[in-house]
Parts: sequence; structure tokens; C-alpha cells
Amino acid sequence: MEATYSYLEIGIYTRDPKRYSAELRFSSPGNDAEVRTICNQPVFFDRDRLRELEIDVHAYGRLLSENLFADSEFRTAFAEVCASSQLSGMSIRMSLLIGPGALELHDLRWELLQHPITNECLATNQNILFSRYLTSYDWRKVSSSSRQSLKALVFIANPSDLEDYEPNRRQLKAINVAEELERSKAGLAGFALETIASNGTATLACLLEKLREGFDILYIVCHGALVDGQGILWLEDEQGQSNPVAGDALTQCIRELTNTPRLVVLAVVSHQVGQRSSSTSRC
Repeated sequence: MEATYSYLEIGIYTRDPKRYSAELRFSSPGNDAEVRTICNQPVFFDRDRLRELEIDVHAYGRLLSENLFADSEFRTAFAEVCASSQLSGMSIRMSLLIGPGALELHDLRWELLQHPITNECLATNQNILFSRYLTSYDWRKVSSSSRQSLKALVFIANPSDLEDYEPNRRQLKAINVAEELERSKAGLAGFALETIASNGTATLACLLEKLREGFDILYIVCHGALVDGQGILWLEDEQGQSNPVAGDALTQCIRELTNTPRLVVLAVVSHQVGQRSSSTSRC
């Protein structure tokens, strides 16, 4: 039986350099009315305290949730739409939209965000499909295709010298390529699938050359870290060793392709206790 989903979007937009505004939009199948709640109070993220809590994932997620849902009406609205979906037997597709004026918020660990009432991690709840997406300035037409005709490319970078790197004083660890391949194949079942999986093949040049063949979905798995305010991804060189690439540079290279992927999923293997976070966007 195919799952039925309701749709929940939380948007965060800039208000001033340290405070933001937030809004919630919710809709469900069979109901033409859309629930929309705007947070009445400015949203403040205690970035200094969050940075101190980075290695305590539960405390970090709790504080991040307290910051986002500090307004009681906003918090109640979120809890009510979750309860409504649960009562209707529906799962939730939850999207987090960070506005173009609040890009600095992308370095927060949103995958640890908790339910403001139950303190459950939203990203690991099987009834919630949690994603974060970006706005795009690319106006190229996106046409629909059947699932059977879609092509997906899985790209996994696992440089042999990862342990030589310690971004933010945390040593990188090897990625289990076999596990990541199985996970991606399960998630992309039904798509025509091709892979680039480490061993000196997961280079930027190889990725771009392959993408020129035309793919609908690009799924990238690699190590990443925020270094001096810039996102860095650990890809490979031709010898299978590390080639750190700026995330902005990778995005620009993909954007300049004639045929860009419809969807890019970046699954970053955190250098903290082996956790993974993901974001999706159209380049």
C-alpha cells in the first residue's frame, strides 16, 4: 500500500544579522485549506552556545529546537500539525527552507533538530521525511519524466589519506563504501543507476565528465566540514588521495553543465562520531 503524505514546510528568513523570521505552511491530501502560521517573535539562534555543544548531539538538537520554536504559538502550531497527521494515519514530508538572505544558517546541524514537545529527533523519525532545500536562480525548464526513465548517478569519495586531515580538530575517518552503495541502491530502487565509487575514480573531473552524459539525480557521499566559514568537501585525486574542494566551486561546475541534474543530494559524512547529514538542491 502506497504511503500517504501531508506536507509541512518551515521557512526561515533574514530579519537582521542575528535575528530571523520564520513561517510554517501545512497542507494535507483531501483538504484544500492550507495552514499558515507566521512566528510573531524574532527567531534568535545562539550560535556560540551551539558551537560549544557540537559533540553533544542531544543537547545540540534540544537547543536548536528551543531556538527555532521559542515562540509558544509557533511551537504549538508545529505540534498540532504533527498530531493531525498522526491521527489521520499519514506520514509527513517536512521541508526546511532557508532564505537566500540567511545562508549562514546552513552551517547549523539541522539533522539534529528535535520535536519541541517530545524531544524526538525529527530526522530519524520513520514517519517524517526530512529534507532541506535551497532557492535557485536557475530558470531552465524542468520537465517531468516517468520513474522508469530516470537516471541516477551515485558518487562516493573515500580518499585513502583521510586520517591525515583534522578539520576543526576532528580527525576524518574512512567511509564504508560498501554500506553506502547498498544504502543508495535501496533508496534509488527502480531508477537506472550508475556509480562512481572511490579507488581514485571519485575525482571532480570524472564526476563532471560522467554528468555530461545526462543524469536526473546526483547522489554524492563524502566527508565535509566548515572551515573558516567555507564548506569543504573531501573528493579524490587520480591516486585516490584527498582533493579538498570548496562546495561553492563544485556547485558552480555543475551549474555550468548543459544538462544539469534535476536533483542533487549531498550526504555529508560528519567528522563527528560518524554521523551523516544531507541536503538537497537543484543546481
